Amino acid sequence: MGKAPTILQPLEASILHAGMKLPAHIYNPRGRVLKRAGSVLSPEHVELLSAETLMVDENWRTPRPKGTTPDPVADLLDDLKARESAGDQRRYKRNRWETTIGLKVEERGDGNSVCRYWSVRTRDLSRAGFSFIFTRRLAKDSIVHTRFDELPRRPRIMGVVRNCLPLKDGTFRVGIEFIAAARGE
Repeated sequence: MGKAPTILQPLEASILHAGMKLPAHIYNPRGRVLKRAGSVLSPEHVELLSAETLMVDENWRTPRPKGTTPDPVADLLDDLKARESAGDQRRYKRNRWETTIGLKVEERGDGNSVCRYWSVRTRDLSRAGFSFIFTRRLAKDSIVHTRFDELPRRPRIMGVVRNCLPLKDGTFRVGIEFIAAARGE
């Protein structure tokens, strides 16, 4: 039927329901397409699929049930998983988002790791990361920890410095890519 992607992950049949529109193909463990993306499941489809071992590729996003509120942390975690096999191109629109946040930055160099704490003003936010303006250059691949208190569920984020671009006024625009997220306390 169709060639399977290289990375397949198990799918719990319990999330399938009649009327659900599939966000991506469903495969069997050998990579054969059982149901194509965009298909709307009937009760019979759900029953047949529930008897199989189901697999999905990195394009799968569990649809949010109707009437539920968005969960930005769950969405972010889904995106992190999907980006593991994606390239470096910009996939998400940057949204202007200015707020003050605290950062813990782990800078590595000469075999040592130094942690520093700063308060910074964010510049923008996307589903893949955020940026801020800073007074000094941060080393690429430094690890950044923060908590976004202004977002629902106050997610704690771990990111990595992907770029640090000098600006005309002597400051730097630092781009952070999200690499892990958890709900705040």
